[in-house]
Amino acid sequence: MNFERRKAHSFFLSPIILGVVVVVFLVTAYQAWRSYVDTRAALQKKEEVSQKLIQREREIKDLESKIAAFESGEGLEMEAKGKLNLKKPDEHVVIIVPAKDATSTASQSAATSFWQKIRDFFSIGK
Repeated sequence: MNFERRKAHSFFLSPIILGVVVVVFLVTAYQAWRSYVDTRAALQKKEEVSQKLIQREREIKDLESKIAAFESGEGLEMEAKGKLNLKKPDEHVVIIVPAKDATSTASQSAATSFWQKIRDFFSIGK
């Protein structure tokens, strides 16, 4: 009995069997790791697709509201006024220039007049 036990014990501790067990363990561990990485990548991709879906749904709602506005006639009128600069016969168009643009235009004309004065001083361009 003792001899059979030693024989079984030495069989399981032989280098070939230990090598096979280690290789099987490493293959199993590698497959588990790949499965984990693939699952994480799939979850991340699912989140990205979900965000894109939400964005597309917002775009669809926006486009549907624009279509409804165009079908009502109001949207068509607003588009004609905004992009084509059209007006009704009894309307007057008023263009309001922001204060920032007005200041930059004034400073450009002041700079131009300064250089014009220098050119006139040296009689360049006459």
